[in-house]
Amino acid sequence: MTQERFKRLGEVCKMVKGKKPQLFKTQDENTLPYLGAKFMRGTKESEFASTYDKNSVLVLKKDLVIICDGSKSGDIFSGFEGILSSTMGRVDFDSDVIDSRYLKNFLDLNYKLFNGAKKGAAIPHLDFHVFNNIEIPLPPLLEQKRIVKILDEKLGKIKEAIKLREEAITETEKILSRSLSEIFEEGRKNGWDEKTFEEALSFKTGKLDSNAMVSNGRYPFFTCAQQTYAIDSYAYDQKAILLAGNNAAGKYSVKYYDGKFDAYQRTYIITPKNENHLDFLFLKNYIIFILNDLKDLSVGANTKFLTMKILNKIKMPLPPLIDQKQIVEKLDSLSGKIKQLNELQTSQLSDLKALEKTLLREAFNGEF
Repeated sequence: MTQERFKRLGEVCKMVKGKKPQLFKTQDENTLPYLGAKFMRGTKESEFASTYDKNSVLVLKKDLVIICDGSKSGDIFSGFEGILSSTMGRVDFDSDVIDSRYLKNFLDLNYKLFNGAKKGAAIPHLDFHVFNNIEIPLPPLLEQKRIVKILDEKLGKIKEAIKLREEAITETEKILSRSLSEIFEEGRKNGWDEKTFEEALSFKTGKLDSNAMVSNGRYPFFTCAQQTYAIDSYAYDQKAILLAGNNAAGKYSVKYYDGKFDAYQRTYIITPKNENHLDFLFLKNYIIFILNDLKDLSVGANTKFLTMKILNKIKMPLPPLIDQKQIVEKLDSLSGKIKQLNELQTSQLSDLKALEKTLLREAFNGEF
């Protein structure tokens, strides 16, 4: 790298925070997609906002956008045109001074710094003081473009390998669900009995609130997608399937427990009405299998939760008990193989991402 100067990001970049315009479900000639992280990652359908709305912050394809709020604060996007989400920020800069892709690579390199420097307890926010004060090396524009060209050559194959590995991990995670689907579909053809949850299961809810959670209690305390320990008392001593009815963490938690435990107010404690007809582990696997459907049925604007009205209507197959136990044994074996494969793929993905960061560090340390 030729001789360079260092500038604080705040000296050469300006953060423009998104706002909250009125949103629409359909697009017309005066509206553009509302750019939130889930939409840009392809996991959520777009909503739309008017370009004439006073709260609409326009983003062009050449612009860089950064997540400012939430667990992924610091993540960078580019190549989108639309209206900026209130959780995002547009990074403005002088293109005669900084090459857009040079800046994006630098911001990508510092994701962990931005993500680790968050403020706020409930919803963490990107610390703009940290963002504005990090120093970026700024060689002449032609030199920046030369560095970007080298990075493109070196990172291209790595990025493709990362994409393929992420796709492989996603596919691996679907294997168990597909196997269960095949088992249940075959069972229906064979005439398995079927009952609603209300007919086959008994439900209780936990009693403790979040104030009962402590780190040094003796008995497991199950709550929304996590396990901690409760005060030195317990309300239950039994076999049960525990379903945390809250979905604030993006998933529901399902556990089988045999012993002493406490449970959060929105944790469902589920037992078969007739243990001679229903295996606990078969029941656990079936609940896990239908969780994606439960997410679609759950209620609540931000924190999703499952109601008894929803749960009672769900139907489940009831093969003979001996078949249930054989299915559990098969799934246990398959789960072990899936876990090993997932660990291998995750390790390979981690290595690829580490190599990507190493190349970025070398580029901005003047080693190209």
